[in-house]
Amino acid sequence: MESLVRSVTAERDGAYRERAQLVAYLAACYPSEIWTDHDSPGWPVVAVETPAGQMSWHIAESDMDLFAHVTERTDEDRYDGHTTGQKYQRLAELTILTASARNVDTELRERIGAIRDGMENLAARLLMSAASTSPSKKSEIERACAAAVREVAEAVKL
Repeated sequence: MESLVRSVTAERDGAYRERAQLVAYLAACYPSEIWTDHDSPGWPVVAVETPAGQMSWHIAESDMDLFAHVTERTDEDRYDGHTTGQKYQRLAELTILTASARNVDTELRERIGAIRDGMENLAARLLMSAASTSPSKKSEIERACAAAVREVAEAVKL
């Protein structure tokens, strides 16, 4: 019987540790704090403020090593009163927001890359058409084209 209890306890603690690792990641991504829940001593609360709203979890003392990056508050907590259901609804919304933002970011990078490529092609065509101009005029065009391409690249950080 003792072995069964040890096994179930180890499985439970392992599940808490896995959840704590995910909460630690969220706490690294968004402003977060730790406070003491006076109703549940020994189970600090990690609250994460996300664009979808606050989410908080009780964390086992044995998992607090994962939260060295989170500020501990000693004054009154700022719990917004969310329920467990609301917390996981907010997490679902955050997942959708994050995926949407990543898709938009990818699309913007592709569009910006196309603009950069277009600028480089335009610069090459200008230089080819300038081949018959005087060396000083050609040099001026080369500098202007190179500067324009650098400016676009710097603006979009590609």
